[in-house]
This record gives sequence, structure tokens and C-alpha cells, in this order.
Amino acid sequence: PEAVREISLSFIQAGSQIIQTNTFSATSRKFENFKKINIAGVNLAREAVKLSKNSEVLIAGSVGPTGSMVKPVGELGFEEAVSLFSEQISILESSGCDLLLIETMDDIQEMRSALIAAKETAPHLKIIATMTFAEEGRTSTGTPPEVAALVMDSLGASVIGVNCSFGPEKLAEVVASMRQVTQKPLIAQANAGLPIIVDGATEYPLNPEDYARLTRKMVDAGASYIGGCCGTTPEHIARLLIELKDATPPAPPEKIPLILTSRTDFVEFNNLPVLIGERINFIARPSLAEGETPLIAEARKQIRAGADALDVCLGKYEDRAEEIVAVLSSKVSAPLVIDSQTPSAVEAAVRSYPGVMLLNSVSAEKEKLENLLPIAAFYGMPIIGLCADDEGIALKLEDKKRMAEKIVKRSEEVGIDSEKIIIDPLAISVSSDNLAPATTLESIKILGYKTILGISNISAGMPERALLNQVFSSLAVGAGLSALIANPLDADLVYSVAAASLLSGRDPGSRNYLKVFTPTEIEEFSFESQLSQAILQGEMEKALDAGTSLLKEISPLEMINEHIIPALDKVGEYFNLRIYFLPQLIESARAAEEAIALIPQKDSPNQEDVDKVVIATVEGDVHDIGKNLVALMLKNHSFKIIDLGVDVPVEKIIDIAIKEKVSLIALSSLMTTTVSKMEETALQINERKLGIPLLIGGAAVSRKFAETIGAGYARDAVSAVSAAKNLIRG
Repeated sequence: PEAVREISLSFIQAGSQIIQTNTFSATSRKFENFKKINIAGVNLAREAVKLSKNSEVLIAGSVGPTGSMVKPVGELGFEEAVSLFSEQISILESSGCDLLLIETMDDIQEMRSALIAAKETAPHLKIIATMTFAEEGRTSTGTPPEVAALVMDSLGASVIGVNCSFGPEKLAEVVASMRQVTQKPLIAQANAGLPIIVDGATEYPLNPEDYARLTRKMVDAGASYIGGCCGTTPEHIARLLIELKDATPPAPPEKIPLILTSRTDFVEFNNLPVLIGERINFIARPSLAEGETPLIAEARKQIRAGADALDVCLGKYEDRAEEIVAVLSSKVSAPLVIDSQTPSAVEAAVRSYPGVMLLNSVSAEKEKLENLLPIAAFYGMPIIGLCADDEGIALKLEDKKRMAEKIVKRSEEVGIDSEKIIIDPLAISVSSDNLAPATTLESIKILGYKTILGISNISAGMPERALLNQVFSSLAVGAGLSALIANPLDADLVYSVAAASLLSGRDPGSRNYLKVFTPTEIEEFSFESQLSQAILQGEMEKALDAGTSLLKEISPLEMINEHIIPALDKVGEYFNLRIYFLPQLIESARAAEEAIALIPQKDSPNQEDVDKVVIATVEGDVHDIGKNLVALMLKNHSFKIIDLGVDVPVEKIIDIAIKEKVSLIALSSLMTTTVSKMEETALQINERKLGIPLLIGGAAVSRKFAETIGAGYARDAVSAVSAAKNLIRG
């Protein structure tokens, strides 16, 4: 305790205005005595503040990752994660922390669960929320900085940003991306570079002077809160105060457009009209509820055809909202729009959705305003405001305007900004009133808000509906329509919208128009083999069925070499091209595992000829996400895996490697404080002349570090497969 108190005091004396509690990842999932740890963490920080005699220093209760990713990427349930964080946050709050710091999150779902826990458990505490990113500028699960910022902003974080990851220069790029999509203050806490080995000891390359000088780039990119992460010391903080005394971050954007996100992508409601696919409609197409396959196929067809987002009309399946949204969000990259006015269904859909979801819709009816707006406000949902009230739908221009203003006013009262509201003035069928379309087009021009329409309503009851939809879409886009809910499989409608956008001056440089008529760079690949295709698409049920059928016709070895391995190679190619991210990689690996599990043990490849790999997370580190994925990928490539788990001492790793006569030792480390255990392992291998190659990886590891200790390096699970093969072959 004394050491922790002294470290906190030294940072205060160096000039820190906020200090963290020593409670990183101190949840009941990791520590039996987590309550004691959290109470002590706040008390020790408070004692350090008292000793410093600087009462203005704030104490941030540190909340870090659980060590497991949230489903479907990992095995941790979303509500289980919320519960874990709620336990910790409750203790931090009652112990007297001044604010919360949710930090070093790599999984956007884990960040969301922590933010929801904080809002529900300690709503009065301000929250600083920071994510960590991989070298290519996304999290390991594929979330770019823009999406991370939008999600953290939508769930009420007061300050958002990035920590750990890299040195200041690389983090400045992340900060710059975040600055474009949020007006919230930004924070950046970089490492003092990535660790290196000097004379057998782990060191960080950036001294206080270099770190402070490079940190100015983070300020210039937009960060107004600056600190340090791994490898930084009180001396680094003291130097920051000198270097940055005259630094001023740029002002945030005056206006942020409405933006929807999935886990990996985002769409702006800006100049170009946003096309929202209408075909996931369980009322019109109940067959979509018969299983994952038709639902996923329909979603992917719409995205390939040009849909920017997907409307999900639940119909009588509102009790399955969470399940349906979970399937779609794990399989497609387009943001979702939940089409329901039932509060329980809306909340079930949005609570565990890994992005920013649009609510379709909230009418001006008293009950709808009272029941739906608080849900949208709590989860940061943008909304579609429907021009209808308790007396019916608005037909006249003045009624449309009156109802729109009522929805906006009530929304702002509960904390929903008008920029997050899109008004639907309603497309009334021309068959019932031939002047209704003209009234709707006029309302787009005069309402003064972003507007959206369900296009197909205009043609109900008329012949040649597609033609009416196409022409009306063009007229609406020309009038300034912000978004349309329509059928993207109607190619002529998509072309009409693109042409109308260009001709109405909404497509600078004709970029969107040319994009619509230009083939995509990467055509969708399709295997002839049903098993290979199921693995590529990450569909476990299909893989199981296809594998069962194949084993009646070919040998297990043929199935592995001709169907499973080629599919996994294609998955790896997509992963390297950033077409796929960690969620898709995991789904495909699991599908392959389902097929491999069909092979009886006696028919498996000869165990004498299979290379054994012992894999572990090093001593002092309890993170197993990356290790588990590498083990799964190696297993699917016919390696025999001996998984020792997490926090494994060097001696145990070496002993098991010798006993099992392994071909390779593979080690993972997420924490920079534990990479020295990898060096110890390498030394043991060399001193004992074992001749066993060593493969290392993890967020705390670099290729340069691996070369320093004479090990192979894998930056991810895909490259681990080829690296393992190369190391074993010598």
C-alpha cells in the first residue's frame, strides 16, 4: 500500500491534476477480494491527495477490461459484463472517487457495457472513456476511431479518447479522426513508445523530453486532456507541463452531422441521401424468422445492392428483438434501424447493439413521446419523428410542421439534440389523394429539419409501382430529402437516386454517381463447396450440415485439405485486406471447428505426424482473448494444441514443452509489464539447448522486440498460422 500511495503522490507532485486508483480490471471475475482492492485503491489515492496538500487534484476510479470479450466475439454475456462493472463502479463511487475512468477497452461492446453500468449505478459521476487501437488504426474487433468516439459520446461519456496502444505520434492520428465526429473534449494517454530490451531489461524508448515534444502532436490533433500510459513516469508528466504550457487544441467542429454506426462502419446524414434498405420486414416477409440463413442472406443482398443501413421491422416478432439484432450485427457491417414503437422491443434491440442505432419511429402521440423518448435519450439513439398524433396522420403542411415541432421540442426536453432527429412527413399514396405527393415534397423544403420517407408507400394500390417509386425518389432527393427507406434491389431506383443527387448539386465531383456505376474493387468471392462457403460466411449450422454430407463421400483428410483449409486461407486473406475483422474471423474459425469436430478421433490425421504447440498467456497476465483465437486457428490448421491457460510461469511452460515434445511454444502478452516473461522463456530455451522455436504476440509485443529475444512474431491469429509453420520448418 505504501508503494502505491507514494507513486500517486509523486505524480501529483509532478503536476498531475487527475490521478487514477490502482483498480484496473479489479472485478469479481478476476479477484476474489475485489471489494477490498477497490476500497483500498480509492483510499490510497485520497491519502496521496491529502499528503500533497493540493485539494484540487481529482481521483478517477479506474475501470479496465474484464479480460474476456463480450459475445459474440467472446464468451462473456453482455448483461454479465454490465453486472461485473456495476459491482466495481458501485464500490468506487461509495468509496469516494470524484469521477470514473473507463480505460484500455479494445472491444466496443465491453466499453458499452461499462458505460451503461456507470449510467445506471453512478449517474452523477462524470466519465472519461478511452479505447485502445491496433497499428492499422482500428481495435482488434474492427472498430475505427470514429465509431468508438460516436458510441462513447452517445452513451454519455464526458471526455472521450484513446490510451495505451502506441507512442504519441500514432495516437495523434486516432485523436484527429475522433475530433471530426464529436464535440466532446478529447483525451490522449500514450505509451512512452513500445517496450524494447536493453541489456536484458525491458525499457521504453521515449524519455520525458522526447515524449513531451511528440505529445504536442496529440494536442494539435484535438486533445485537451493529456497524460501518460505504459512507461511514463512523474518525470514525463513534469516535462509535459513545460512543453505544453502554451499549447492550445483546435476548437471542435461547430456542427456534427447525424451519424449511424455498426461495430465496424458508419454512415453520415450529410449531403448525399442515405439509402435504408426496407426488405427486412417480418410483417411482409415472415419467412425471414425461420432461421439465421434467410435473414443474413437478405441483409447481405441489400448491402451489395447499395443500402447504407438496414431497417428491421419486427412485426409480431418483437419478443425476439435482441436475438434478431444480435444475428444481424454480428454478420453484416451496415448500421441498423429498429422499426418498432414498442418500448420493450426498442430497448431490447438497442441495449446490446454494438453501435449507434436509429429508432423508427416516434410519433407525436402522447404515449409514444412519454415511453419512447426516454429510452432513446438514455442510449443516445437518433430518432425518426413521425408526423402523426393522437388524432391521426398529418395531411396538411401546417399539421406536418406543427407535429414535427412538437416532437423536436419534447425530444430536446429529455436531452435529444435536434441534430439527432429526422422527420418523416409521410408519403401518402397517390391512389388515395393525387395531391398528397406534392404536399409531401413541399414539406421536405419547408420543415427545416432532416427528412426521411418510406418511398414505397407512395405507390400503394397503383400499377407499375416501381416506376412511381423511382420518379418520386428523384423528386424527393431534388427537394432535399435526407434519407429514404426503399428497396435497394430495385437497381433503377438506386440509379435514379444517384442521378438526382448529382443533378441537384448534392454529389460534388460526381463521386457517388461514378461509384454506383463502377464495379467494386473486390468482387464477392464464392466457393463451389458448401462447406468452404459456410466457413467463409461464418455460418456454423451450415458448416455442420455440409461437413456431415461431405464425410459420406470423401475422407476426413480430403475434407480438411480441400474444403476447410482453403476456406480458412480465404478468411485470412480477407482479414489481411481489412474486409474481415476479428468478429468475422472468430465466426469462421468456429464454423471450421464445428466441421472438424465431426471427424471421429480414429479417423483424424495421424497424431504422430501432427505438430504439437504449447500455448499460454505469460505469468502476471490474465488476458486470454488473443491466445484463444490463435489456439483455435492453429487447431483448425491441424496443429495439436496444448493450452496452459493464463498467468503461466516460465518453468511450467518449459516443463510441459519438454514432456510433450512440442514443435513450438507460443506465448501471448497484453500487458507491457509482463513481456519480460517472454524473454525469460527464450533464455531458458537457449540455456537448456532445447531447440524449440518460440512464437510471441499480443498488444504489448512488437516485431522488433521479438527479434531482440530471438523469437518469431505474429501480429494476429491469421499471421500466427503461417509464422508457426515457418518456424517449425526452420
